[in-house]
Amino acid sequence: MVDVVEEDPLTLTWNADLRSLQRSVGKAEADAGLNSLQRSGFYVQIARERPPAQPPQPGQRLTAVVVEDEPTLAKFTTTLLTLSGFEVRQAGNRAEVVEQIRRPPVPDLILLDVMLPDADGFDILQRVRQHPVLKDVPVIMLTGKATREAVIKGIGLGADGYITKPCAPEAVLSVVRTVLGLPQDTDLRAWNEHTPR
Repeated sequence: MVDVVEEDPLTLTWNADLRSLQRSVGKAEADAGLNSLQRSGFYVQIARERPPAQPPQPGQRLTAVVVEDEPTLAKFTTTLLTLSGFEVRQAGNRAEVVEQIRRPPVPDLILLDVMLPDADGFDILQRVRQHPVLKDVPVIMLTGKATREAVIKGIGLGADGYITKPCAPEAVLSVVRTVLGLPQDTDLRAWNEHTPR
């Protein structure tokens, strides 16, 4: 029993840009992820559920830090979260990561690539989990590293979610909802713009 799912315009654009990314990056991360997916026929999507979240204070939006060095993917992930009502900060290297995750306010969510030009995402995750202020911030690994060892390492180091690229925008939002402790039918934009009655 298989239903044909019609992709929305954002998903179509996202997937087209990921195919373009694969061609432009060559044998780096995109190829590794895509080759792994083609061999296995699936992608990884894991999320650790958190207790129910409280809506942000009126006038405040949740803050997400997107750690991704590939400009096209960083732009689309940022756009996806921005359209969902998040205030998004970007980082593409070690110095930017340190700057953005330490900048007030403390982020409510971190989406973290594993392969960065001058840093390893697993090391960053480990440091976040050891930091007294950041240790409870939900972290989702969003990476082309789809091996069993990489997934186990990410979850073992404390990642709340693990998604392999390429993936559909709704897969990302589904994991975001789960790690924030929100029901899957939550409209993230409306939740982010919550105002008490």
